[in-house]
Amino acid sequence: MRAEMQDLEPNISKEERELADIAPSFDDYRQRLAALDELKNNVNGLSFATEGKARYPEAMEAEGAENVRGLDLVGEIDTGWKAFDQWASNAIGKAIGKANKNPDLLLYKLQPNGYKFAWLLVPLSIAFI
Repeated sequence: MRAEMQDLEPNISKEERELADIAPSFDDYRQRLAALDELKNNVNGLSFATEGKARYPEAMEAEGAENVRGLDLVGEIDTGWKAFDQWASNAIGKAIGKANKNPDLLLYKLQPNGYKFAWLLVPLSIAFI
């Protein structure tokens, strides 16, 4: 894994140099930026496996933000109160972004509180009885 990380590092440097030469308005810039983020995420995965930490944490933050903006998981909230709609959209978007960045933490936080929702199984089990 360490050897593979060392093989990927020159590719990251090369992509960063080439990215600096391209104007941000071109489509090629976005493609190269996506390729650079993918390389950094590959190195982050290998780095987590070997060292227990990410070498490029900024790539992880960009990935989580892109997932929330790109998929638009929140959608349009319309309750009639504009202030509440905006607050709910931001709060849900932030929660989804945090869950995308660190799903293990989400699972860790849900496990101790799962017993509180066990009563929801009662109505589901009535169908089987």
